[in-house]
Amino acid sequence: MKIAIDKKEAFVDEKVHISVSELPANTQLKASLTMELPWCSGEEFSSYATFQVDESGTVDFDEAVPVEGSYHTADSMGLIYSVKQSKSAGNNIVQGISIEKPILMNLRVESSAEKREVLLTRRFKSDNLIVKPIHAEFNGVLFYPQTPAKKTILMLGGSDGQ
Repeated sequence: MKIAIDKKEAFVDEKVHISVSELPANTQLKASLTMELPWCSGEEFSSYATFQVDESGTVDFDEAVPVEGSYHTADSMGLIYSVKQSKSAGNNIVQGISIEKPILMNLRVESSAEKREVLLTRRFKSDNLIVKPIHAEFNGVLFYPQTPAKKTILMLGGSDGQ
């Protein structure tokens, strides 16, 4: 079994392409994904899909429609966008949200002959980005690179109603 993933480490908004080859033809492949949010230990999320392996022994997640699973379209991102909470320690998942640590996702693929696991890393920001909370006349967050470029983006949000 050969797993091809174009971006094992990517930003959370980047598409990842997944395919599995060198499988027994006309069998089934089960793929599952599990993850925890780095700021909320004990809250597990998971998804899965079962695919029919084609005659060449390949499953391309962008072309194969799952025969069953947590999503039902041909899409390499299906396992990621269809995660649902599968275990809970009763923690509040929105408390303490942080972009400092990446989300680690464990991708497992199982054929009739073999099981393999691959770790996917989904980052919120680049390593050279500095995040500075501002609490002065206003509250905000300043994001800037360690080596500033000449261009600057300023984004202003709404008000609190006062």
